[in-house]
Amino acid sequence: MAAETITDAVMFGDVEPPADAVRVYGWQDDDGWHREFEGTEHNVAAVTLRVAGRQYSDGRCWAWTRAQRGAPDGADRTRRL
Repeated sequence: MAAETITDAVMFGDVEPPADAVRVYGWQDDDGWHREFEGTEHNVAAVTLRVAGRQYSDGRCWAWTRAQRGAPDGADRTRRL
């Protein structure tokens, strides 16, 4: 745990977490440095949408949305919500 904190501070101290991240995990070197994050949660009708993603050491983010509880069929319907 302490080594992870030192890596975060020394190697990536200038990389701000994503603006909407509510939880950010430690950096990992798995085919390039990155860290996972959990974003906001939104309730729409009977569906809960959760944002999560991956942030790379250059600050780029790749995020996705997960639908839970009575989720509509298919990604197309999820996007429309």
